[in-house]
Parts: sequence; C-alpha cells; structure tokens
Amino acid sequence: MLKAVVAINHHVSAYVDLILSDMPEPRVIVDATLGNGRDTLKLMQRFPRARLYAFDIQKRALEISRQRLLSHGITEGFTFYCASHEAIPRFVDRPVDLCLFNLGYLPGGDKKVHTTPRKTIQGIEGALSILSPGGRILVTLYPGSLPGKIESIEVEAYVRGLDQKKTTVMSVAPLNQKNQPPYLLVLSPYQG
Repeated sequence: MLKAVVAINHHVSAYVDLILSDMPEPRVIVDATLGNGRDTLKLMQRFPRARLYAFDIQKRALEISRQRLLSHGITEGFTFYCASHEAIPRFVDRPVDLCLFNLGYLPGGDKKVHTTPRKTIQGIEGALSILSPGGRILVTLYPGSLPGKIESIEVEAYVRGLDQKKTTVMSVAPLNQKNQPPYLLVLSPYQG
C-alpha cells in the first residue's frame, strides 16, 4: 500500500484506483454519472462478476457508453438508465457496494447540461440509503468552472453535515495545484 501511495500523482483517477484496489470485490456497482462510459468500462473490466447500474440524463451518453462496452466484448452484467442520479433508489433494489459520481458535463457534449447541486445531493442521499455496510461512494468534483465551483461548495457543505456516527467522509484534494483541479470525496459507513 505504501508503494502505491508514494507513486500517486495529482490526478484524481490515481486515487480512485488506489481506493478500488484496497476494497473487497463489489457485487453491486452504481455509476451515477455514466457520461462517455470510461468509468463504467474500467469498472466492468476490473470487477467482471459485479452487477453494474449506470445513470445519465442524456440518451447520447447511454448510446456512446453501450458502444464502448460492446467494442470491448462486454455484453452483459450492466443496466443503463436514462435517468438522473437522484433516482438511484427507485431503480436499484439491493445494497450497493460501490457508487461513483463523476460530476460536471458530458465530455465533448453541451457544457450547459451540467450536474446540479440539488440533484447531486439527492443522488448522494439516495446512494447512502442503499449503501452496503462496507460500501464506498466516490464523488469527483470539478471546481474549475463556475457551475462546478458552486456544486463543489454545496456538495461539500452537505457531506460535512452528515452524522459522523453514521458516515465517514474523507477528502482527497491537491492543495498546491493551480486552476482549481478536480478532487475526490470518499463516503463510507462509519466503522466504529
């Protein structure tokens, strides 16, 4: 583990990989912000026995992501929903071991279609309500744009207010990088 920590750079994805390598193999995964499907592909390749549920409000994202999985030979084990992440508990009826939120907008898409603080907070609340005892929620925030900055402030205020006897919240953020780079929040059930 120490070797991995020493080798880590300032990219959020390296921290996500480190967290994933240190947790038991998840049975149920939620990609709360499907986007272009890169995270979903990585998760399906890393955890091929898991059941994955992915959400996005843009049909284009679902089409791109489905093609991405199919082009890598992944034809089963996943379900896509054209719905916002606050709907997670309506569609996922079992405990979730891992839930990823990669906030912002669809890369290559309309930057005006952006995740919003209210729906993101509702999505996190919903994910917490069905999170398994050893589960993790990983939230990547992008404060470099005005909508991303507002969302980061509001989401952080929400998670800071969570009961510490129920949920542990950690932040992984580069403190000396310019241009407000992305950072990661990790939520997990409190392990007394």
